[in-house]
This record gives sequence, C-alpha cells and structure tokens, in this order.
Amino acid sequence: MILKLLLKIRQNIWIIPSIYSVISIILALIVIYIDSTIDVKRDSLIMNLLFTEVDLARTILVSIAPSLLTMTTFTFSIIMVVLTTYSSQYSPRTLPTFMTDRITMRILAFFMGSFIYSVITLLFMKRSISEPYVVSATICILLAIVCLAFFAFFIHHVGTFIQVSKLVERLTNEGLEVLDDLSKMEKQKRMRIEDFTFSNSHYDGVVITSKTYGYLELIDHEGLTECAKEKQLKIDILCQTGDFLTHGQPVMMVFSDKMAINDKLKDYLVSYLTFGRDRSVFQDIGFSTQKLVEIALRAISPGINDPNTANQCILNIGRVLAKAGEKKDGYIVFFDTENEPRVTVPKHTFKDVIYHTFYQIRHYGKEDISVNLSIYQALLIAARHASPENHKVIWDFEKYIDQGIHKEVMQQLDLEQLALKKRELAELTGNA
Repeated sequence: MILKLLLKIRQNIWIIPSIYSVISIILALIVIYIDSTIDVKRDSLIMNLLFTEVDLARTILVSIAPSLLTMTTFTFSIIMVVLTTYSSQYSPRTLPTFMTDRITMRILAFFMGSFIYSVITLLFMKRSISEPYVVSATICILLAIVCLAFFAFFIHHVGTFIQVSKLVERLTNEGLEVLDDLSKMEKQKRMRIEDFTFSNSHYDGVVITSKTYGYLELIDHEGLTECAKEKQLKIDILCQTGDFLTHGQPVMMVFSDKMAINDKLKDYLVSYLTFGRDRSVFQDIGFSTQKLVEIALRAISPGINDPNTANQCILNIGRVLAKAGEKKDGYIVFFDTENEPRVTVPKHTFKDVIYHTFYQIRHYGKEDISVNLSIYQALLIAARHASPENHKVIWDFEKYIDQGIHKEVMQQLDLEQLALKKRELAELTGNA
C-alpha cells in the first residue's frame, strides 16, 4: 500500500502544505510556551541576541505577517502563470509535472507555514504576558529571511523549469524510471518476464470484474503477491496500467484449490488496484511518451511551427524506446519469497509501444523532412540497445514509417538523407 500512499501524495497538492502548516502550529505553540514560562535574565547574552520586548515583538510580527502573505500570493500567481503556459504551449497533461514538483510545493508550503506561525504568535502577544521579553519575534525574522532566500530560488527554479528542454528531459526521466524499477525488480529476482499465464494450465478460475470506471493508475504487485501467498492463490491480471476500464469489465482471474472466492475476497483483491480519472506515470510507460508526443505534435502544428522542439522530443522518445526494447515480450510474473509464481501481469509489447508512440507523429509530420529524419534517428537509438527479437519489430515498423512519408514533395537531397538513415537502420537490425 506504500505505492498507493505515494500516488495519493503526488496527486493531492494540499498534503505538503498541510504538513508544513501543522509543523508551524506546533512551533508556534512551543514558542508561546517558552515566552510564557521561561525566565530570562536581563543581562544575559541570550536575552540581548534573541529576546525582544513585547511591544517591539508585536510591531515586528505585525510588519512581517502581511509581507509573508503577499509573498505567498505572488508565488501562487507565478504558479498559475506557469500552469497556463504549460497548458497552452505544451500539453494539458504536463500540468501535474509542475504542480507535483517537490521544490515548488515545499517553497509554497514554507511560505504558508511561516505566515501561520506569525499570525498565531501575534494572537498570543498580549500585554498581560508574564514575561516582558519574548523570542517569538526573533524566530519570525529568521523565517522571513529564509522565505526571501526561498523566493529568490523559486524565481530561478521557475525560469529553469519552464524551459522546454528541461521539461522534455523531465518527462523522459519519468519514462526511464518506470523501466528502471522493472529492471530492479528483475535483478532482485522478484519478477521475471515469462511467456505463460495461470489460465494456460488452470480451467477453473474465477473472474473478478471492476465495480467502478476510470484509468488503471497503479497495481500493487508486492501487496498482491503477498496476499496470494497467504491465501494460496494464483492471480492473472487481465488489464494493464493506463487502460480505461468500465463497470463490469474483467480485471483479474483468480485460481484457488483450497478456498472459495467469495465477494469479500474479490473486493479485497481489487483493492490492490488503483483507479482514477487520469493516468499516472508510476507504472505507465505509455503516459510518459504520450506527453512527449503531444509536445511534439503541438510544436509541428502550423500555429506554432517549431520543428526543433518536436525533433528534441522525438530523440528523447528514442531513449525511452531503447530502454523498453531491451525487454522481451511476454507476461510479468511475480514470485513470492519461496520462488513460487503468484501473479502475472500482461506486458505492453514492444510493437504496441513503438506504434502508439509514433503513429500520430508519422501522420502529422509526413511532409516535414526534419521530423522524419528524427524518427529514423530515434529508431536507430532504439535499435542500438534493443534485443535481437525486437530488431525485427523495429525494421518492420520502418516500413510503416517509410510508406507514410510524402516523398513526392521532397527534394533529392532529402531523399538521399532518408536513404542513408534507412541503410544505417538496416545494418543495425541485420537487414542490410
């Protein structure tokens, strides 16, 4: 259930500000307790450095509190401008990339927490306070200085974050992280890619259907494997992350020789699947490439006409395909601690991945020589790392790309460059 919690934290942007707000309230209560109970000698060095008179502290807090609120409001305005830019210039699917950025959320949360601290301490700053000297104003000044430093860093961060090259790199890393997690589980011998499912050898499985609708965002493989071991089950997942499921659609098939599969157990098993209104990048390699594709398509549209950005996206897609091409096709089989297979999940075939990545770019970029050369370059990048069985997939897909190019509108030099890329690809895939 840890992955479910991480997904919820990532999707709900209010969680981090709420945590910082609770911490600021606790800090304010601690400081108020110190100011109300601790007796500080007037001639001590600590009093001269940290403690101020109540009237001066109240003046400081009254001055800093609205300034922190203004800074928070201005930061929120910058975030909204960035979101508008992302939605209109890149893709609406890229909005969560900035909204869930840890630096952005932590800076905004720190501003909110500092404001809450200053307001709460000001509320208890009364003339009837037992001690004439307090430390709350000094802490508020320190928080204000840190806020200024964070604000300067936030301006720099936004200026860097909004650059298309940084966005493309970040989206590429999202896709590579999904594949890296798969490789780590394979190295730890928690899963293997095999060409079998339990339904091939069992005929008495119980089909469990979905009781909701939406995208399959997450599958808790480890939790489901432990549950299957505990209850002596064999489970075939019938869908893939990123699939849109409707009510009553089969999601898994369960096989058991020792216990009956009742409705309570069905609901419990389905709870290991997370459904939502949007796709998630946690386990969905196709969603990361989809966002890169959307940026590329918008870049080559007549309204924007920025083929260089599209080419950059296509080349980075090639990096993701190169990593995906290292894996063979089949089913992802998860094993328990006794090396017994428990759960199988259908793996996206490399042919489907490469097709759904390029079929739109192929259509809208069929007359742009730079886009087509970038597609060939992406295929070359993938072919250098792909397994031998995937070389044939890449070479067959090249024929699909070649058939869609409008060669009649291209010049001789353009055709020569395409032929050169085709020869290089043929050599890499063993079709020279």
